[in-house]
Amino acid sequence: MQKLKYLQIVDVIILTIILFGQAIYSSTLSFLNTKGLGDSTLTYTSSLQNFQMIIFQGILILIALTYLYFRRFDFRQWQCQFSLRSTAIALFLFLTLAIMMDLLFFILDENFRNALFYYPWNFSEGVKQIILQFKNFPLILYAVLNGVYEELFFIGICNYVIPKAKKLIFVLSLIIRISFHTYQGLLSAIGIGLFLGITYFWFYNNKSKNLYPIFLSHTIADILGLSIVRYFIIAV
Repeated sequence: MQKLKYLQIVDVIILTIILFGQAIYSSTLSFLNTKGLGDSTLTYTSSLQNFQMIIFQGILILIALTYLYFRRFDFRQWQCQFSLRSTAIALFLFLTLAIMMDLLFFILDENFRNALFYYPWNFSEGVKQIILQFKNFPLILYAVLNGVYEELFFIGICNYVIPKAKKLIFVLSLIIRISFHTYQGLLSAIGIGLFLGITYFWFYNNKSKNLYPIFLSHTIADILGLSIVRYFIIAV
C-alpha cells in the first residue's frame, strides 16, 4: 500500500489536540488569571519538573507518531542531518530570533527600555549565567525533546498537508504557537509565535529541508530563553 505524503486538515486538528491540547488549556487559564500580563516565574522549572515534562511529552509524541503510523504517513519525507554547517545555521537562526525578540520588547515594553538604559550591565555575570544554563542536564534533556516535539509538528507535519490547505494550516500553526505561550504574557506569546513560526517555515521551504538546524535553534532558545540582552542587564 502506498505511503501517505499529504495529511488532511482533520489530521492536523487531531494531532494538535494530542500534542498541544493540555498546553493550550493551561496556558490560557494562566493568561486569564494574570489578566494577560503573564507569569515570568512559570518559565523557570526545577529538575523534577523537567523530568516530569520529558515523560509527559514523550508519551504524547509516541501517541502522535503511532497515529501517523496507522495513517501510513511517509516518515521518509523528514530529513534530520547533522553537519557543522547546519549547526552554524542553527546558531545564526537562534541569534537572529533572539535579537528580534529583544527589539520587539525594546519597542513595545517600557520596563525593558528603562532597564536597558538605567540599570547596570554585567557582561561577566551574563556569560556565567549562560554557561550555568548549559550545565543544567535536566533542562538540556527537556529542551532537546521539546525542540523536536514542537518543530516536528509545526514544520514536519504542517508542511505535509494537502497543497490546497497549506496556507490555512500555516496560519493555524501560528495561532497554535501563540496560544500555548500566552502564560508568558501576550507580547512574548505573539513574538515567539510569529517570529519562530514565520522564520522556521520560511527557512524550511526556501533554504533547506533539513530539520536539524530548526530543532537545534529551538533547543537553544529553550535553554537560554529567546533573548540575549536579558542576560547582561542586572534588573531584567
